[in-house]
Amino acid sequence: MATAAAMIQLSLSIGTSGALEPAAIALLMIGAVALIARVVVDFESQSRQHVDRTRAQIEARRHHQQQHLLDARS
Repeated sequence: MATAAAMIQLSLSIGTSGALEPAAIALLMIGAVALIARVVVDFESQSRQHVDRTRAQIEARRHHQQQHLLDARS
Protein backbone atom coordinates (compact mmCIF):
# COMPACT_ATOMS: atom_id res chain seq x y z
CA MET A 1 0.00 0.00 0.00
CA ALA A 2 2.93 2.32 0.61
CA THR A 3 3.92 1.86 -3.02
CA ALA A 4 0.46 2.81 -4.22
CA ALA A 5 0.40 5.86 -1.95
CA ALA A 6 3.81 6.96 -3.20
CA MET A 7 2.67 6.51 -6.80
CA ILE A 8 -0.43 8.62 -6.18
CA GLN A 9 1.55 11.33 -4.43
CA LEU A 10 4.14 11.36 -7.23
CA SER A 11 1.47 11.49 -9.93
CA LEU A 12 -0.22 14.43 -8.15
CA SER A 13 3.06 16.31 -8.03
CA ILE A 14 3.54 15.70 -11.76
CA GLY A 15 0.61 17.96 -12.57
CA THR A 16 2.16 20.87 -10.68
CA SER A 17 5.79 20.50 -11.70
CA GLY A 18 5.44 20.21 -15.47
CA ALA A 19 7.92 17.82 -17.08
CA LEU A 20 8.78 14.49 -15.49
CA GLU A 21 12.29 13.77 -14.39
CA PRO A 22 13.79 10.41 -15.40
CA ALA A 23 14.03 9.42 -11.74
CA ALA A 24 10.32 10.08 -11.26
CA ILE A 25 9.50 7.97 -14.31
CA ALA A 26 11.71 5.17 -12.98
CA LEU A 27 10.00 5.32 -9.58
CA LEU A 28 6.57 5.18 -11.18
CA MET A 29 7.59 2.18 -13.29
CA ILE A 30 9.10 0.35 -10.31
CA GLY A 31 6.01 1.06 -8.24
CA ALA A 32 3.70 -0.12 -11.01
CA VAL A 33 5.65 -3.36 -11.47
CA ALA A 34 5.69 -3.97 -7.71
CA LEU A 35 1.95 -3.38 -7.50
CA ILE A 36 1.24 -5.76 -10.40
CA ALA A 37 3.53 -8.39 -8.86
CA ARG A 38 1.66 -8.14 -5.57
CA VAL A 39 -1.70 -8.59 -7.29
CA VAL A 40 -0.40 -11.64 -9.17
CA VAL A 41 1.03 -13.20 -6.00
CA ASP A 42 -2.24 -12.60 -4.12
CA PHE A 43 -4.23 -14.13 -6.97
CA GLU A 44 -1.97 -17.19 -7.09
CA SER A 45 -2.26 -17.62 -3.34
CA GLN A 46 -6.05 -17.45 -3.44
CA SER A 47 -6.13 -19.89 -6.36
CA ARG A 48 -3.89 -22.31 -4.49
CA GLN A 49 -6.10 -22.09 -1.40
CA HIS A 50 -9.18 -22.75 -3.52
CA VAL A 51 -7.54 -25.81 -5.09
CA ASP A 52 -6.51 -27.10 -1.66
CA ARG A 53 -10.06 -26.68 -0.30
CA THR A 54 -11.53 -28.42 -3.35
CA ARG A 55 -9.11 -31.34 -3.01
CA ALA A 56 -9.94 -31.67 0.68
CA GLN A 57 -13.67 -31.72 -0.12
CA ILE A 58 -13.16 -34.39 -2.80
CA GLU A 59 -11.09 -36.52 -0.41
CA ALA A 60 -13.72 -36.16 2.31
CA ARG A 61 -16.45 -37.24 -0.12
CA ARG A 62 -14.41 -40.25 -1.24
CA HIS A 63 -13.74 -41.25 2.34
CA HIS A 64 -17.43 -40.87 3.20
CA GLN A 65 -18.47 -42.95 0.16
CA GLN A 66 -15.94 -45.67 0.98
CA GLN A 67 -17.10 -45.74 4.58
CA HIS A 68 -20.72 -45.94 3.43
CA LEU A 69 -19.89 -48.89 1.14
CA LEU A 70 -18.03 -50.70 3.93
CA ASP A 71 -20.94 -50.16 6.30
CA ALA A 72 -23.38 -51.44 3.67
CA ARG A 73 -21.35 -54.65 3.23
CA SER A 74 -21.36 -55.37 6.96
